[in-house]
Amino acid sequence: MKEAGDQFWNPQAGRFVSAIDLDGRPYDYGLTFVSLEAIHYGFATEEQAKSIMDWITGERIVDGDTSQGEDIYHWRFAPRCTTKRNVEYYGFVWTGPETIPFGGQVQDGGAVLGFSYHDLMSRLAVYGPDNAWQRLSEILDWYAEVLAGGGYRKYYANIPDASLQGGGTAGGLGLDSEFVENILVPQVMLHGFMGLEPRADGLQIHPNLPSEWPGLGVTRVDFHSMVCDITVADGRIKMVAKGGLRNSFNLYVPEGKWSVTYHDAAGKVLNENVVVVSGENGFVDVKESAAIQLELVQF
Repeated sequence: MKEAGDQFWNPQAGRFVSAIDLDGRPYDYGLTFVSLEAIHYGFATEEQAKSIMDWITGERIVDGDTSQGEDIYHWRFAPRCTTKRNVEYYGFVWTGPETIPFGGQVQDGGAVLGFSYHDLMSRLAVYGPDNAWQRLSEILDWYAEVLAGGGYRKYYANIPDASLQGGGTAGGLGLDSEFVENILVPQVMLHGFMGLEPRADGLQIHPNLPSEWPGLGVTRVDFHSMVCDITVADGRIKMVAKGGLRNSFNLYVPEGKWSVTYHDAAGKVLNENVVVVSGENGFVDVKESAAIQLELVQF
């Protein structure tokens, strides 16, 4: 992975290139989603990740880019897909790219809502939860305006430089129709701020909450034949499975000392113990039980 990271890294621009052709020529049009996914999936080193995020957020400027600084978020709901004008490296299905203004195509200065998921997750990893929450708040403000304006199509019909792609029509913004990946954005609540990830033998919950949040709850999480409501707060994790804890599983939590309590439907304590979790892969062994609620408190 390190060799690939070195090969596709553009040290002058401080980001990953989109491709290298058969002649060894790299192509770099500032594909934000390529670099953001590289951070999210562990392809980028810490130094590379910081460089990427500083570029996308406008903390540093890449000379020669068409879009720089605050303009990278011109479309508000996501960073531009590319930040450098591209009239030479196009797919065969598009002709005459020079006749289309920058931002008029998704692949040339446009934006896709779904790509904000990797932006938010990368902000969590590099800048922390407060920064990610600030960015998510901006997306929520934009979405409220869109809803008040009658939805995507009606809202953007009144914005001269905006064109929506979808259903066979070319355009610069990916918001509906075939852009099903847009459902990724709210998943930041689950996989980002709650820190929930499925594992082969159980579930991992490593909360990463913004400082102003008292807690976070997500309902109806389908897991190991159980439908659970999960709540996290400062040093607390609670799982409620109305059908009971039907299966044993490993619950991976941050290291430390945890009290583990099982409650029945009436709130009666059925079992209680203390578990010391060590290391990044430490876990609590959750046993199948008639209990409907499992509560962990760190101390």
